This record gives sequence, C-alpha cells and structure tokens, in this order.
Amino acid sequence: MIRVDPYLFFIANQVQGKMQKLLEVDPEQSDKPFERQKKYNEAKMPTLSDLKGKTMCSERAAMGQFLLQRAGIESAYIGGITMQNAHDQEEWPEDHSYLVIKS
Repeated sequence: MIRVDPYLFFIANQVQGKMQKLLEVDPEQSDKPFERQKKYNEAKMPTLSDLKGKTMCSERAAMGQFLLQRAGIESAYIGGITMQNAHDQEEWPEDHSYLVIKS
C-alpha cells in the first residue's frame, strides 16, 4: 500500500493546476512539438512566456518546481529518457523531464 500525505497531494494538485493555467496547457489537446521547436531554433533562448500553449514536460517540470519551491516543498528536476519496454529493439527512447518530491 502506498501512503501519500494528504497535504502533499493537495499541494501537488494545486501546483499542477496553476502550472497548466500559467503555461496555457490544455490537457484535452495534444502537444505542439513543432511549434515549440521553432521557438528554440530562434536566435535567442525563449522564455516560458514565449512558450505558452506550446510547452512540454521540460518546461512544465521547471514551472512546477518553481511553484513547489514557493509552497516550501523541495523537489529535484530530473531529465532523461522514457520507454514503454526497454527490451523492445524497435522502440526508440523519448526525452522526458519530471520532478521527484522529497518527502
């Protein structure tokens, strides 16, 4: 049985909602990787404000970590890859970023 602190669950849920609102994330709509990549290909590095409506896990995790810090919760930003089945020779790893919360 996994035990989750109800207060931590509440804060995490609030942070996720706030992050989605600030970055204009629509969970019902698919990601826009090509529009996002265009912003990163420009001469200057885009800000999170430049990427509203085009963010993916890396920007969302960065915003989430900022909001958690404001709430007094320590977290670590992790960047790496994800795979459904590491033994599948046909599957390609995908970049992924997420947060680990210190409890």
